[in-house]
Amino acid sequence: MDKEGKSVFVRWCSLRTSIGKTEPILTSSRKKYICHLLSARKTEDVILILDYFSKSKDDYVLFMKTEKDGRYTGLEYIFRPSKFYDKLEKAKDWRKKNKKYEAKDLYLPYRIVYGDKS
Repeated sequence: MDKEGKSVFVRWCSLRTSIGKTEPILTSSRKKYICHLLSARKTEDVILILDYFSKSKDDYVLFMKTEKDGRYTGLEYIFRPSKFYDKLEKAKDWRKKNKKYEAKDLYLPYRIVYGDKS
C-alpha cells in the first residue's frame, strides 16, 4: 500500500479509537478495500470525509459515531458508494464553515496622529 493509503488508514484508526474502539489492524482485506477506494475516488476527498467524521460535532456525525456502538464508522459504512457524495458534500460544507479567516493585509482601525511639537 502506498503513502496515501497508509494516511487514510491512520486517520480511520484515529477516528475509531476516538470513539472508544480498539485500534484496528491493517488486514489484507482492509488494504485491498483502501486501495480500491483510492483508485475509485480522489484521495483528498477521502481524507476530507475522514477529517469531517473525526472533528465535526454536528448531529449527523454524532449519530454515526454513537448509533449501534459506532458500527457506522466502519470503512464500508463511511465510504458506501451510494452515500459517498452525500458525505462529501456535508464534509465540504463543514470545511467552509470552519475555515479560518486569513488576513492578507494589516489593517489598523485607527490612525496615529502626530501633534505639532513647536
